[in-house]
Amino acid sequence: MAFSPGFLDELRARLSLSDIVGRKVSLKRRSGAEYAGLCPFHNEKTPSFTVNDKKGFFYCFGCHEKGSAIDFVMKTEGLSFPEAVEKLAREVNLPVPRATSAERERADRVATLQQVVEEAARWFQKQLRLPVGRQGLDYLRGRGLEEPVIDDFRLGFAPDTRDGLLAALKREGVPLDKIVVELGDSALPDGPISGASLATSSVIPAVFKAADQAIASLLIIAVSNPSSPFLGHKPDDLALESGRIFAKAEGPGRGVPFGDLLRRANARLVTGSGNSEMTAFAPNPKFSKHSFGCHFVEVTWQPEIARLRVSRVVTVMDAGRILNTLTGRNQIQGAVVMGIGMALFEETIYDPQNGAPINSNLADYMVTVNADAPPIDVTFLDYPDKEINELGARGIGEIGLAGVAAAITAAVHHATGVRVRELPVKIENLLV
Repeated sequence: MAFSPGFLDELRARLSLSDIVGRKVSLKRRSGAEYAGLCPFHNEKTPSFTVNDKKGFFYCFGCHEKGSAIDFVMKTEGLSFPEAVEKLAREVNLPVPRATSAERERADRVATLQQVVEEAARWFQKQLRLPVGRQGLDYLRGRGLEEPVIDDFRLGFAPDTRDGLLAALKREGVPLDKIVVELGDSALPDGPISGASLATSSVIPAVFKAADQAIASLLIIAVSNPSSPFLGHKPDDLALESGRIFAKAEGPGRGVPFGDLLRRANARLVTGSGNSEMTAFAPNPKFSKHSFGCHFVEVTWQPEIARLRVSRVVTVMDAGRILNTLTGRNQIQGAVVMGIGMALFEETIYDPQNGAPINSNLADYMVTVNADAPPIDVTFLDYPDKEINELGARGIGEIGLAGVAAAITAAVHHATGVRVRELPVKIENLLV
């Protein structure tokens, strides 16, 4: 069944992770709420398994098993998620809410979809190792991806076939007739929007949190592994810079590559995770999180032949730090081209009798083409906005389009003396 987030939060708050893990592992307190012991998931002689009561998670630096108290019970006792939750809830005398018939039905559908996704992932992975996927595998290896990385991230290959995956799912006995795609149902939970120029600015804090967590794990390895030159230090005494770990008191010159420390600890990697809110809607009345811009447009008007063209556009944008100038400039240039189409060409004409669009094809619906696109000069002020995220980057998804049509109509008024109130600008309205 599906448990509510509130119930799971209450359960985790009542549990002591060290007590639960302590039933299977002999733990020794390191400091505060952190414990260490021999990992129950692989054979080891030096403790690399850590438990943090305050954060509520365990992590092994040797085999990279990690999770919460619920995950630990599932992994060590072979229970499903609902079984582990109910077992732990009984231990802390927390009543388990019973699922309604509708909730059970939805859970069954989710389980079926998870089965389909898992089988599909396996099929794509298999194709990568077959002759049909050789080109894809060569490409991944050419990009420097090693075999463990390809396997860990479950990379696959999609062959040029229409029904290969469908046939494979049928062979595996997946009940395809029970799969129903639901979209736009008000009973579904809220989903994120696609818009508001929020992707980049919202992702950055999550990336930094994940990186900080991975670095913290790396520093714990550095101070706890017997073969580490930093054994006996505290994590706060160390720093990571340019791929090297060093004692702050000694400086980067005496640092050790972090890869060396991982090899000494027999660890292939460290991981971290992070999350963040959508910055576009995060409440902060003191600061605006929007990007700003200004368009300067020059048009040419030849009344003798009734020819109107946009001859030059200069755009200046204040969008914080620009992470990739090339793609950022292309984003704004493309938006300006859209604005030219909005101002001069694009219009949907509807049949007055049945309401159907008459020009519902690219032969009759006019859009901006190469011959209509003038030189577009884009300048970014590139002032990092550290109030929004660590890199100071704001969004530029839609700001390039805002105001282009208005700037063009203002230029048309300056050139012709005619104030246009409707888009697109029509030549007949300028011939007065």
